[in-house]
Amino acid sequence: MRWKKSLSASKTMRAKPRKLEDPIHVLCFSWLFSNIDGIVYHIPNGFDGGSEVVFIRGHAVPRAAIMWNKLVKLGARSGVLDLILHWSPCRTAYFEIKSEEGSLSQNQKDFISDLDRVGIPHFVIRSLEDCRMAVSELQIPLKKYQP
Repeated sequence: MRWKKSLSASKTMRAKPRKLEDPIHVLCFSWLFSNIDGIVYHIPNGFDGGSEVVFIRGHAVPRAAIMWNKLVKLGARSGVLDLILHWSPCRTAYFEIKSEEGSLSQNQKDFISDLDRVGIPHFVIRSLEDCRMAVSELQIPLKKYQP
């Protein structure tokens, strides 16, 4: 007879995080990539390493924790904002994409404090209009299209 785990002993499953900002992120990145005369990119510091477990010295350790520890040693930092923009000689800004109900994490607030300390502009973007206004405020040149 197979042993069955009781429901009370089973691990509580977390709700899958909602990615409400993903459509805004894709829209803003596409617009920036197509329109600014500069460079824009995303560093994927937030990743889902899955639920796979490996055993180290007889203890179960989530593979994601092992991967993140390696990335930290290579320079990854929790809280880095979503999009990095470079234009002109030595001009940089960071954009954090959030949904209307989204808020900054403590790690993001700490990163923003570091940006403020060294004078790098940053914006919380909640729509394509916010993105366009930030580009205008930063005076990032737009590409000149040839008809």
